Amino acid sequence: MDKVRFVVLYDGEWIESGGKFKYQSGKSRLILVSRETSYESLEDIIYGLIKVNPNEFSIKMKYLFNSAEVLAPFEVMNDDDVEMFLCENSVVKTRTLLCVTTKRKTRIMPNTQCHDNERVDDDIANVLESDNLNGVGLIYMKEYSVQMNLRMLMYFQLGGTMKMKLKFKVNKFTKALLVLTCRVEDCKWRVRATKLNGCE
Repeated sequence: MDKVRFVVLYDGEWIESGGKFKYQSGKSRLILVSRETSYESLEDIIYGLIKVNPNEFSIKMKYLFNSAEVLAPFEVMNDDDVEMFLCENSVVKTRTLLCVTTKRKTRIMPNTQCHDNERVDDDIANVLESDNLNGVGLIYMKEYSVQMNLRMLMYFQLGGTMKMKLKFKVNKFTKALLVLTCRVEDCKWRVRATKLNGCE
């Protein structure tokens, strides 16, 4: 089986200056892949190479085509693009670099509007900014914020699906105690949170 080798540049960005394009990179790796590699396989290889989580980041793979004309970078988006890129790199004279950029994916939580149709406040946004989406260390100032944050945390922990139609009710909410229970009558699910000694 034929193999193709090429250099991958990553942790950088594309810069355009005077109509010319250049990828300014922080890191590089030389890899070897089959000539028959698919887009999905190449994407998996790149994710593993640059060590980013595909659930949290999207990647773009681009390269500069060897041409007398100044062309914008070509993006690798499907199997045909991969085949063309590998074809270019199978000949020494036309070898080119695969340049990778990453972007953190935006997580969207449906139905995150307040009762008065205003967008949820900054307390809610804190969940989306936490690194592991477990809510540890977040501070909530309002009862509604707590409810919405808990729904968000459960939503993301279940893989971003609302198929389970999670519903709960707030049984008690004071400065010292929070009690949540499932809205289904026979369900034993509950959350009980108390204030720690020494906390404000």
